[in-house]
Amino acid sequence: PRPPRTFTIVGFELFQMWTTIYRPSSRILLFENALKVMFQKNPLQDRPCQNFELTFYKESPHPYNIKGIAAKRSPLSEAFYQIMGQEPLKELENDWDNIVSPESMFGHSTLIHQILTEAIRQMDEVKCYFYGCSWAVVNNIWYSSILDDWGRYDSFGISYNIRARLQGQGDVHPLPRAPNTLIQFYDREKKVFMNYGPNRFPAVVLNYNKHKEVAKDMTNKAHDLLDKYMD
Repeated sequence: PRPPRTFTIVGFELFQMWTTIYRPSSRILLFENALKVMFQKNPLQDRPCQNFELTFYKESPHPYNIKGIAAKRSPLSEAFYQIMGQEPLKELENDWDNIVSPESMFGHSTLIHQILTEAIRQMDEVKCYFYGCSWAVVNNIWYSSILDDWGRYDSFGISYNIRARLQGQGDVHPLPRAPNTLIQFYDREKKVFMNYGPNRFPAVVLNYNKHKEVAKDMTNKAHDLLDKYMD
């Protein structure tokens, strides 16, 4: 039997099996928790694609950055030390870069399957099953060189592109956890969340429910749309 583990880790295991039913070229958008997700447009609209792609999304600033974690000023620090080890974290200690979030991945099924398979393997190897382990393992994969040789066999020689989008710059926007920071991305008049830059808004927002006013607005907007299309 599998050991007790967090909801997110169980999700990794289920998603890893789920990706096997898709073709390698299928594009998938994964979320840890659909209750925190709001769609503003269709993120899966067809667009030209010359290779396999996978996009991670980065978190909001401190304590969700490498420096804060390495200095043990984050609730995620214990998991990062267990997964990554002391020496790799020391090497990254002066890196203020934000960490990659496990709450969403967007890309082709062949790459997502490989990421999840490797993530589960690493957590099992060190028996890391508590809060923060899913965060630590995707960052270990991202910041190490593991990705360098991935995809070449399962992708049948097709090239691939794996990247991490900064907060507010991609199709998926993981909103800041602090309500006073989150609200700066919210257009009250249009009732939409914006990305950085004028007249740009993401297809999907995560953590919109962290602000009571916004969550209420979004719920009312959803009810209005349902009423409109159900009539």
